[in-house]
Amino acid sequence: MALAELIQFLDEEKGKLFEAFTSLKGFYHTLLESARTLTVPFRNSFAPESNIKPALDPEQDKIVFIKHGLQSLEGEVQNNTDWLINILNNIFAIQNKYLQSPYFIELKDIDDIRKVHDDISKFLNHLYEHHLSAIPNAEMSLLARQKKNDIEDLLENHIDHFFKRMEQVKVDEYIIRLREEIKDQVGTLQNYYRSTEEFDQLIREKCTYLGLSYNPDLAKLTVTELESSDEALSKRIKSKYREATAEKALDPAGLRRRYLKIVYRYLSRNSEISKLIPILENIYYIYQPKPSLGERFSRFISKLFGKDVKLPKKDVEFQYIIAKGSIQRKKASLEDLMDRTNRLDKLLLKVKNHVNSYYIKKEINAFPLKTMRNIITNISTLMGESFDDCFGLIQWLGKMSNKEKLDKIPVSMQRDFNQYLNSIHATLIINSERLKDIARRFPDSR
Repeated sequence: MALAELIQFLDEEKGKLFEAFTSLKGFYHTLLESARTLTVPFRNSFAPESNIKPALDPEQDKIVFIKHGLQSLEGEVQNNTDWLINILNNIFAIQNKYLQSPYFIELKDIDDIRKVHDDISKFLNHLYEHHLSAIPNAEMSLLARQKKNDIEDLLENHIDHFFKRMEQVKVDEYIIRLREEIKDQVGTLQNYYRSTEEFDQLIREKCTYLGLSYNPDLAKLTVTELESSDEALSKRIKSKYREATAEKALDPAGLRRRYLKIVYRYLSRNSEISKLIPILENIYYIYQPKPSLGERFSRFISKLFGKDVKLPKKDVEFQYIIAKGSIQRKKASLEDLMDRTNRLDKLLLKVKNHVNSYYIKKEINAFPLKTMRNIITNISTLMGESFDDCFGLIQWLGKMSNKEKLDKIPVSMQRDFNQYLNSIHATLIINSERLKDIARRFPDSR
């Protein structure tokens, strides 16, 4: 009777575990995105994104490993790229083969899944040991470290924890089911050793009858447990399980702290946004048509009489390609971009003053969550659009047809432009992942 109750107990434990299966799928989706975007901070350590995307197979359903031999310096980039592609495809394989239903995951499957996780850890150690120091930008270096922490946290505290729990349930279930079938025939460990071959054959037959895969290690463990009474075994197995502390909806103060970190990360980009504006104005000025001699003379005369006649200006329109889910061709205007960047700069200053006013009054815990969410949405939208268009402007400036104009932009300004965009991009990625993490882990905290 004790064993029947124990089987029921394990079924209930399995049910609790499987309730978290939807979250597990979300963790793997985040893991995939975090690993895929390692190419952002480590852009010089991988082949271009256009080379990686065609090699990914979202339909892959078989785990495959490739050998990683010693590489020359010239081959290191390709080695990193091949390894990353292999990892991403193996995550696809886990999603497609094992995450459709938890009921069909076997102990051997868990071993295969763990090998993929071990491979991810080895890859991270290799990448960060040999390539982290080569990242020249402080913001990208911060993003790289943040990504490593995110991936390790996902594996250690969420994904591996799930499979460790599942393995424990399946091992205990195996022992109990096999025990019921062999305990009367085998009796004790001493009896087993007297007729090992005969009892091994019996155990194989019983495993087939029960629909269990024969596992010599678990079979031996089951025989060893025959020395214990049903009651003692039941007590020992139950003691392994502790009610997992479910992640509950955050209280307003806890959620507010997480949102504030996101807000402050956006506000820390205020300096870069402000410095983008004169760069954009400089580019705009370079592309303005030169006024005719008559227009300049007319303006000179007007100034003599105290009037300031502004010369006509021409907007600069450009097109660029962006990949967000799919490859898209976008049209943009430099005047619109400057206007949006100015609005973003003013919004960041306004929000900074708004947040500081709560601190001065020592009322930060009263900061409305709804207001915070609106602030985050407004900033992320404006900052994302500005980044996309600035990145597109760089693409457009790099065309051969713009070489003459590009040469007029000081090299130091070009370098600063790229550096500011790197910082903004890193912030957008980190905050996006933090928001997804809050939504995934605390769906009721709204």
